[in-house]
Amino acid sequence: MNVSRLIKRAITGWQSWRSKRRLYRELPALAYFDEAEKAARRSHGKIRDIRKAREAFMRDALAGRG
Repeated sequence: MNVSRLIKRAITGWQSWRSKRRLYRELPALAYFDEAEKAARRSHGKIRDIRKAREAFMRDALAGRG
């Protein structure tokens, strides 16, 4: 792996972390959904239901209904 690819990965990772932090500050329920999905992954639970709930939450938040 060359240096420019490493730099790109570091920058995109940082940007992703920063945008997620902003979202969590504005919509704390998103952090709950991520934690629930992480717990479901650990226990081999159903992730599909959590993702559907997150999508519904985001749809309502973007529509101004939340």
